[in-house]
Amino acid sequence: MTSIHKKVIADAELKVKMAEIKESYGKAPGEDTTVDELQMRFDTLSTTLEDMLVGYVKYVGERPSRMRTIDKAGKMAPYANVEDEKVRKAPLTTQEGIGNLLDMNAEYLIRAQKRNEIKTRPAAEWRKLEREHVNKSDYTITDLYSDFKEIIEFNALRYLALLKTFGMDALECYEEVIVTWADYREERKKWKRCKHRFCLCVFPIDADNFQGKKKRKRDAKYCCRTCNENEKYSRDCYDRTKKILDNPTYLPDWFYGEVTEDWKRKLNVRNEFPMESKDIERQINKANPIYFPKKVKSEPVIGECVTRKLADLTSEQLESEKWKKAKNIRKIAQESGDGLPLFIGR
Repeated sequence: MTSIHKKVIADAELKVKMAEIKESYGKAPGEDTTVDELQMRFDTLSTTLEDMLVGYVKYVGERPSRMRTIDKAGKMAPYANVEDEKVRKAPLTTQEGIGNLLDMNAEYLIRAQKRNEIKTRPAAEWRKLEREHVNKSDYTITDLYSDFKEIIEFNALRYLALLKTFGMDALECYEEVIVTWADYREERKKWKRCKHRFCLCVFPIDADNFQGKKKRKRDAKYCCRTCNENEKYSRDCYDRTKKILDNPTYLPDWFYGEVTEDWKRKLNVRNEFPMESKDIERQINKANPIYFPKKVKSEPVIGECVTRKLADLTSEQLESEKWKKAKNIRKIAQESGDGLPLFIGR
């Protein structure tokens, strides 16, 4: 028996076995499936596929076929340039198809492990993640301190420069008030920190602030309307996670959600901007342009318009197909029709 006959027989057996394996492992597990059960399922599948492929290689002498393109440049180019969509939908008898089945079950196992880790995460770790999470930090207390510090330093340097240049006589000409850290403590009372747990901004509550920003009310809790809405959403997240997690959190769902390969692929496809087919063809055919025959527009034939009255038509003309159609369109067969013209084009 030649190697070609062996490969044909082995491929047929591989197709049957992979169909049976797909019936058992090609579907999504139930929602109540535990992590241990998924781990056992994945281990069983990987062992079964390994034994099957080892037997295939021993019998045929080579691995199952791979997806490839029509590119003939080099030995690896046909296999490296296969489109992602074709690899994702590869037949089960190919190496890519077997890998897709194994990857799908591994994905289910990773998701279950991630959900279990989130569900049992301790409260101290949630509090740490909440402190690290920031929604807004446009103007923080550190920025306020740095800006006022620059004013103090500039004022002191200018005062020293005047003293060095003009001596003590400069004190009589120096009319500006010297800004000190006592002024910073007074300025700090004119600012308030936003109460949103994920916002670090401060906002003025006094119109006489050194930045000249528009003030908010003294009893205001948030720096803007968005922070007010985000705080309500954070509380809703806490109430919702009480029912599904051992330790609830104020963090939004997308912060600790499942980041899987399938989700990454969909995100990449959503953010890609592929070239149009016309642009691609133009780049390919730039060296050998294709000339298409010029299309000649044919002018429409306009017939002569004949005006007649129903009263002037005979019964034979009314029963003919041409006049019956006009008669139905106008819906005047039951009326007198005197003086109502019919426009029929030849």
